[in-house]
Amino acid sequence: MSAPIAPRRPLRHAVPIVILVLGGIAALLSWQVMRTHGQSPVGDRGAAEGLAVALVTIVASFALCAKVWLDGRRRKRELEAATRRLDEQECRHRWAFEDNPLPLLVFDCEDSRVLASNAAARTCFGYDLERLHTLRETDLIDPAEQESATARIRAAVSGTGVRTVLRQRRRDGSCFEAETVRRRIAFDGRDAELVLVIDVSDKRGLERALREGVERFVLISQATADVIWDWDLRTGKIWWGEGLHKNFGYAPEEVAPGTEFWLARIHPDDVDRVRVDLTAVFDSGERRWQADYRFQRSDRSWAEVHDRGFVIRDDTGRPVRMVGGISDISARKAAERALEETLDQLRSKNAELQQFAYVASHDLQEPLRKIRAFSERIGLRLPEDAPPIVHDDLARVQASATRMRELIESLLAYSRLGSTASGFRRVDLDATVRDVLSDLGEAVRESGASVQVGPLPQIDAEPAQMRQLLQNLIGNALKFRHEGVSPSVSISAATVEEADGRELVELHVADAGIGFEERHAERIFAPFQRLHGQDAYLGSGIGLSIVRRIVDYHGGRIAVRSQPGLGSEFIVTLPRRQAGRGHPGDTGASAANERERNA
Repeated sequence: MSAPIAPRRPLRHAVPIVILVLGGIAALLSWQVMRTHGQSPVGDRGAAEGLAVALVTIVASFALCAKVWLDGRRRKRELEAATRRLDEQECRHRWAFEDNPLPLLVFDCEDSRVLASNAAARTCFGYDLERLHTLRETDLIDPAEQESATARIRAAVSGTGVRTVLRQRRRDGSCFEAETVRRRIAFDGRDAELVLVIDVSDKRGLERALREGVERFVLISQATADVIWDWDLRTGKIWWGEGLHKNFGYAPEEVAPGTEFWLARIHPDDVDRVRVDLTAVFDSGERRWQADYRFQRSDRSWAEVHDRGFVIRDDTGRPVRMVGGISDISARKAAERALEETLDQLRSKNAELQQFAYVASHDLQEPLRKIRAFSERIGLRLPEDAPPIVHDDLARVQASATRMRELIESLLAYSRLGSTASGFRRVDLDATVRDVLSDLGEAVRESGASVQVGPLPQIDAEPAQMRQLLQNLIGNALKFRHEGVSPSVSISAATVEEADGRELVELHVADAGIGFEERHAERIFAPFQRLHGQDAYLGSGIGLSIVRRIVDYHGGRIAVRSQPGLGSEFIVTLPRRQAGRGHPGDTGASAANERERNA
């Protein structure tokens, strides 16, 4: 700051006073002369004129004095205003330099010594005022760049407003990238350079991140089989990845940047739907969009595509950009159509097989009834002295007919499983077990079995199938027991949770029967597969096959743990809820497709 300017008082301020004094003296002298010569100032005309001149001189002196005094006051006010302007200008200069939020340094052009610095510069570099003013510019530059930086600085010194990028070094040794703006100035009579330092480390980092992101985006567009696109909603321009050429055959020069290229190649029957869906996403504030439509290849053929995009919005929620990708799903759609045709054929064949099974069972049952009826008649007509072997052969015929009838009925039940289901609803397993035990009451009493039933939950299931499942499992536990030993059966349940959050129910049916080797675990679930002879244990050999089909139909799983002589435990795991399942009459493939769509 310079010292305040003291106002100077010019000598001309005393001129009016001098004139006034001299005029008064002249008037007095004239008056005295006239009195000395005996002339009356009133009577003598000449003396009167002299007196008038003296008076006029005095008045003029007074007027001149007033003018000079007023002029001095005006000049004083102007001087004070100029002083205030100088002070304000000095304050502005001080703010522009010392109080500037950006680092400012003044370097001597001859030896690069720091001549002046502001508070922001001292904070930026970590020096106090005295220490900073002992340094040179090279002391504030990264040593690894000093040689190249010095050359750039020399080239910039001769310019005005020249920008250079340097790696600056702080007092603690850390470095940062800075953009410097230089201007030649005169400072305290020296040729100096004013330097503005702007830390651009974050900017450079963002530029590098943006460059890497663009490179990554391009690489992804080259590597993926999809068509990557980037749509600027403000300009309407779309950037297309190389997949557009790889998948649909369009050369870069054929592709216009606007939306017209894309919309013109959507099938006429699909384009309006795509427009409406896009508009709905933009207006609703949603961010994700997807659509299936037909897209024309360069050879004029149509591809079926799955297009999906992500909407980017500004701070006000207005959509400004959209990025996404197009997948050619023509092969998948063709495979789905072929699969659907196959499923239709399977449904038709399944219906035919069910009809055949029903007709076959009905037609086979009639000969079996006749075999049994005629064998019984033959038995009644045999003489009492008939050979025992005849009676034995006749009994074998009747037993075989009965066995054949059971097999036909079991096969019919197995083939019709699912088609006769009434639908999923809430099933109380506890009540179902009580009903099953009531049906098996005679077998329980005859075997002297002990049945322990724990608390059982409610699940979504097909009621008749759950009853059939439990009846087969409990019936097997009662059947495959040690000779002369009363069977013991335990029925319990536990709730488990899958990793995906699904709640499952584990149903345990355990017995202390004869058991089997676990290497035969898969074999027992196959139709008509038996581990024991027909003579040892009665049955059709299809009960556990029906159990597995019921478990599969409900989207569950079944496992078994067993040891010979120690018994077996069947673990049936079923979903507690059947969310998204169709009617039980649907085929397994349809139910699987439904589950896939829900996933």
